[in-house]
Amino acid sequence: MNTLVKVMCREGEIGVLKEVIVNPRTLQPTYLIVERGNNPSMTLRVHVHSIVKVNEDKIILNKSMESLDFLTRFQHSALSAV
Repeated sequence: MNTLVKVMCREGEIGVLKEVIVNPRTLQPTYLIVERGNNPSMTLRVHVHSIVKVNEDKIILNKSMESLDFLTRFQHSALSAV
């Protein structure tokens, strides 16, 4: 990705979009990989159903900051086995 896309929740910015995971059968996006700050251990996997609005530099989620604690932490090595 060449453009920095911010990911926002109800209370404000949560991080930046790092990747989009696509279903290989349907070619439809399924998850966003969002890096919170510069700490890779804080990278989250967010289902696309959480998206309420997208523009060229921002994705807005229908999530609270508190609800992010319950999302799955993403580890890139998990995909390499697929």
